[in-house]
Amino acid sequence: MVDGGDNIVEVSWESVSSILQVGGTVIGSARCKSFRTREGRLQAACNLVQRGITNLCVIGGDGSLTGANLFREEWSGLLEELAQKGKIDEEAVKKYAYLNIVGMVGSIDNDFCGTDMTIGTDSALHRIIEVVDAIMTTAQSHQRTFVLEVMGRHCGYLALVSALACGADWVFIPEYPPEEGWEDSMCVKLSENRARKKRLNIIIVAEGAIDCHNKPITSEKVKDLVVQRLGFDTRVTILGHVQRGGTPSAFDRILASRMGVEAVLALLEATPDTPACVVSLSGNQAVRLPLMECVQMTQEVQKAMDEGRFVEAVRLRGRSFENNLNTYKLLSQKKPDAELPKTNFNVAVLNVGAPAAGMNAAVRAAVRVGITEGHKMFAVIDGFEGFARGKVRGALGGWGEGGRSAGSPCARQCGKQGQLGVGRGCWRDCGSPRAPISSLPLLLRPLKTVFARPPSCRKTLLSVFPVLIAFLYAWPPPSLAGQRIEALRALSPPKCLHSGKWWGTEAGGNQRRLPGC
Repeated sequence: MVDGGDNIVEVSWESVSSILQVGGTVIGSARCKSFRTREGRLQAACNLVQRGITNLCVIGGDGSLTGANLFREEWSGLLEELAQKGKIDEEAVKKYAYLNIVGMVGSIDNDFCGTDMTIGTDSALHRIIEVVDAIMTTAQSHQRTFVLEVMGRHCGYLALVSALACGADWVFIPEYPPEEGWEDSMCVKLSENRARKKRLNIIIVAEGAIDCHNKPITSEKVKDLVVQRLGFDTRVTILGHVQRGGTPSAFDRILASRMGVEAVLALLEATPDTPACVVSLSGNQAVRLPLMECVQMTQEVQKAMDEGRFVEAVRLRGRSFENNLNTYKLLSQKKPDAELPKTNFNVAVLNVGAPAAGMNAAVRAAVRVGITEGHKMFAVIDGFEGFARGKVRGALGGWGEGGRSAGSPCARQCGKQGQLGVGRGCWRDCGSPRAPISSLPLLLRPLKTVFARPPSCRKTLLSVFPVLIAFLYAWPPPSLAGQRIEALRALSPPKCLHSGKWWGTEAGGNQRRLPGC
């Protein structure tokens, strides 16, 4: 814009064809020192007037958008100065008297306040997760600890969200520095994870990470600490500009397309009195916000960090950042058993329908939160079919943490434990099936929870409850009739009865209840 000439060209419909999938920017981008001076902005104004341009759509970070807003504020004075120097006439001064500016934030750091996501952030996260997934393979093979440094000089969004997505053991971000004694806490946690037979450790460090005294925490410092105190084989990987490269993700393509549409509409609707705005993402909507208010809020975050007001810095980052931080802390920090509350809730997790990416993350989150709240967590294998067959497992055995694998007692108390969830007791040992408990208390037990809900929820839950009973008793085919309430029974401690065999077997393998039981 300062150089002018062939650097400012008119584009056609075909000019922007086949660029949607291309990373980076096809029109180029560069920081311009001369634009920081009034002489540089004066030349830029002259180039725009010569081409009749009075609307600018600026894509950049807070520094670029601040410079663009300054350019807009100086516009009238710049035109008058150009007229005095004879570079434009008075008619041009009147015709192009106003400059409208709309900004869009392009930054992989997601460091701009006022928007949930900036253009490029999601693609950078894809690059990071791809690298972490690849590194985890070699880390598991060699039982190594990897320290990954990601971009984020002033914002820890990339480090935080990538740590949440890959289940990192520890993360360092500038907005939320670790407390005093973090070295001991981190080493204890890494040692505990290894003691639970976890073969690798992943630590993610934002390049701008600091401690509570505003001293930098580098990836090399973290590596040396782990090696000296724990003796773990540790490697450092600095991702660097790999995070900026590659093709854009589907989310970024859609986000940028929607923002581009909103930006042009904002320019078409702008008046001379309209302040400069920035197109932001709020929820799933593209919205317009005052540009300088967002810039000032972004600068307030850095000021809060410099002054040690880290709680305030997290709040200023926005609701999305704060929720991500709380979720990571909840899912990554296991409480000691003595600190866990005790409840009578048994919670089962099951997947229904076709597989989808992310199901395992949902199961992991549900199990860990349930354990943190003191509940007993179970997994139902193979959806509703497994539910009907009683294929329920405790929160142990590779798919969850914090639970215990509990078998079902033998009906004759032979001292053996039956396999949970297959509808049998210890057939191999004494031939006695597990004694079931009455199904009625099991079916009525959830009513206690139903009536504890608000009246608005109670009506809906009560309407669904008969359907659940009908499903459990009517849906299974005859071959599964003896296992109709296995799922309910597996979620409740069974009573051991001494009335002989409870279940008999008819011809064809169908189950039936024996007379007198």
